[in-house]
Amino acid sequence: MIEIAEITSQAEMNILREEWNSLLTKCPKVAIFQTWEWINSCMKNFGRMKRFVVLCIRDEGNLVAIAPMEITLMYGLPFRRLQFIGVGVSDYMDFVIAMGFEDQALNAIFGWINANTSRWDLLDLQQIPEGSTTLEFCSRDTNHQGVLIPGEKCPFLPLAENWDAMLGVFGKKMRFNLGYYERLMRRDFENVEICLLGEDEIAEGMAAFFDLHTKRWRKRWLPGMLADTGRQRFHKEIAKECIKNGSLKLHALRVNGKIRSILYCYIFGGRYFYYLGGFDPELSKYSLGTVLTGHAVRSAVENGCAEFDFLRGDEHYKSRWTKEFRLNTRLVKSKQNTRSKMAYSICNLEQRIENYVKHELHKRIGAGN
Repeated sequence: MIEIAEITSQAEMNILREEWNSLLTKCPKVAIFQTWEWINSCMKNFGRMKRFVVLCIRDEGNLVAIAPMEITLMYGLPFRRLQFIGVGVSDYMDFVIAMGFEDQALNAIFGWINANTSRWDLLDLQQIPEGSTTLEFCSRDTNHQGVLIPGEKCPFLPLAENWDAMLGVFGKKMRFNLGYYERLMRRDFENVEICLLGEDEIAEGMAAFFDLHTKRWRKRWLPGMLADTGRQRFHKEIAKECIKNGSLKLHALRVNGKIRSILYCYIFGGRYFYYLGGFDPELSKYSLGTVLTGHAVRSAVENGCAEFDFLRGDEHYKSRWTKEFRLNTRLVKSKQNTRSKMAYSICNLEQRIENYVKHELHKRIGAGN
């Protein structure tokens, strides 16, 4: 017997934590962005003017699926968008469903969505990863079909069993650069340290991460993704949570005691996620990004990960490491009324503007890190 219930309070979310993360172990394709810690931090830090809709689907009392969604106004206009929790900070978003319960859970979730059309004007499920059972389900079930919009490329690097084998995967130029730039730094500076930061260094590391990431963007007269204090607050909170359980990997490169480059990564479900990096532009001649990314890839290999995921975006620097990529998809569905059609038109305009801005940014940024 499939039952569905809506979480309506923070107290209920807190109680659900252990059960939620236990469910993740039964889901083969989830990412760090579907963990209780990530979703809960999104709710706490980005909850202004939103109504959260977290659905729990149970089979004979056992939790088999979670649908973390929210209802928000589109640009302050009176059009309500039903979307995943985490838009803007999450690179992959989807429903959390135990293996073997995909059809039952998705029938229940979309049944709830269709039964509650009075609560939303536009269904807009963004950043659904390639291979998602949600996409497969919607493509064959006419009652739940919407418009599928191709999204961003998500480059990833398949990993070898050990570092020596991994070096063999890289091209000759990459192997040369990894050694050359690190030797150059160690020749020019008295003290060069490349390490993973621990729990007692998290405050220093995150402060350096925000500063270096923003500095790099400001050099191009752009604010960058972390200029917003709300996003900084979110990442400080989730970093403190995840460094305790070992899922946060904060790679730092210190030169004469000062952090001059940092990589903000996560490890989860056999994958290493490169979220963002910060590099001192004053030391660009040492290709800090290449050196530190090489150490992060090595860490991923040594942790037994199957792949190093560069997440969404086809920035040029990612192509130096891999040619493999997947595509995210956006699922949009409107209702047959004027209000909903207007919301859908806004969504289409939003998509066109977003594509244009990203195209221009890539031209402006150039080679990146």
